Formats: sequence, structure tokens, C-alpha cells
Amino acid sequence: MKSPRRISGADGETMVTVSLRQWWEDVKSCHDPGALARRAHLSRVVAAWPAGFPRTVLDVGCGRGRNCFLLAALRPAAAIVGIDVDLAALREARAAARRRRVANVRFVGGDTAALPPEGRFDVVMFIDVLEHIGDDVAALARAAALLREGGRLVIHVPSLDQRRHFGVGRGDAAFAGGEDYGHVRDGYDAGALAAMVAAAGLDVQAAIPTVATATGTLADLDYAWARRGWHAGRVLTYGLARAAVSFESARPPRRGRGVFLVAGKPADERGSRPRRETYAAVPCPATAARS
Repeated sequence: MKSPRRISGADGETMVTVSLRQWWEDVKSCHDPGALARRAHLSRVVAAWPAGFPRTVLDVGCGRGRNCFLLAALRPAAAIVGIDVDLAALREARAAARRRRVANVRFVGGDTAALPPEGRFDVVMFIDVLEHIGDDVAALARAAALLREGGRLVIHVPSLDQRRHFGVGRGDAAFAGGEDYGHVRDGYDAGALAAMVAAAGLDVQAAIPTVATATGTLADLDYAWARRGWHAGRVLTYGLARAAVSFESARPPRRGRGVFLVAGKPADERGSRPRRETYAAVPCPATAARS
């Protein structure tokens, strides 16, 4: 029986060892099953885009790069840039890119004000970032300027529905702007967020609730186990969360702890709308928000 093929390099790890270690790192680092939901919805959004799109992606507030790596796998021909002010997180992201041998992602320290000329990116993403930014209106305006004509803005934020319909729990600490999370606001109403994006000159295409009851409950349970260092419980939660997320992404809930929004930049000066994809059978509140 042949031994597993070895990776070239000084550590001499086998493919099996590398795969298991990366899986375990993902389980440990993804302590919120809600992140699985966000990634599932992002995957569905990308699948709806035409072949060859996007060519360039900017992930604002990329952290350790998990969403960058997901985009790199879904669109291997795209050039992806992750930017963040957290230099420690970027060091981890770069190390992960080397370990995973991801060649189409690079990480930049700083914020979007430091980026060169506008109109460089087909897609700009804010995944769980806007709630950390004091001037979110200016951030959206900057994102719109960075988009090429026909490009897409992709946003995920906590929803005010978390307090209204799901009570308190882990999210209560997060929304309180506590030291662990650094949120500067409780969250967003889907209609209000759509109005902000429309005011930045973009055409809102979809606003999808995320992190429904089952996924959110598992997120609270997993967070409690993470604080106690009980990784066996977290592995169990991870498996259950994958099943809950599969159901949620196939049948998006009417309300949830988060909002996933997609908008397009008009393709020309006359303001013609970009191509519209079908993301989910969920009404978009943009029309009501603009009236």
C-alpha cells in the first residue's frame, strides 16, 4: 500500500495531515456557525454571476482572509485583494495563503482611503464590517467609487431583527459594542440599508435574511462551548450547523440575525441598470426604501 503523497517542503507533512490540520483550524477559528451561513449565501451569490465574472475583487475588512479564500476557490481566475487595519490578522491570512498555496489572493494593510485610482474592482465586499465603521455612509460612497461600471457591491451586516425577534444571547454582547467585537451600532434594518446603498448610486438587487433560528441557536451554543474550551462540543455543533445552513441557504428565512445585500453599479452615465441575477425568492426592500 502506497504511503500518502508528501508535500514538498521542510516540514514533510503528508496531504492527509495537511487536510486534517486545515479542517481542524477551520473548526476552531470558525467559532460562529453564523459564519457558515454567510459563506453559504456568498457561494450562492457568486454561482449566480456570469462565467468569468468577477476578474477583480476587493474584500474590505478581510480579517484572516476566510472570505478571500472562498472567492479564490470559486473564481480561481480572479485577482482578489483583502484589506484590513488589523495587521496581526493579516499576518495570519498571509500564512494561511502560503499554507494553502493560494496564488490569486494578496493582503494589504490599511483602509480603502489608501487604495489607488477608482474603478478598479468588479466586486467590493463588506462582510460583517459596516457595523464597525463610524461613517458608514462615507464607506459606501467610497465602495461605489471603487467599483467598475457593472460591478457588484456585496454586504453582510447584523440585523436589528436579532433584538426584535431572537432575544438576547451572544448577539447581545456583539451588538452592545463590547470590547470583544467593536461594533459601533446595533445593526441594520434591511430597508434602511437598501436606502443607504441606493443613495450611494447603486441598484439594490437583493436583500436576503440570514442566520435563522436554528443556525443562530447553534451559534449561541458554540460560543458558550468556545469560552469553556470544549472543542468536542464545537465539533458536534459544527456538524449540526452545516445541516442547518444547507437548509437555510436553500430556503432563506423571512427574518434572521443578519442581512445579505447585493447591489450593482450602473453600467453607463445614463444610469442603465446592471444585469440582474436571481439570488433567492426573497422580496427586496429597495423600492419601498427609496419611496
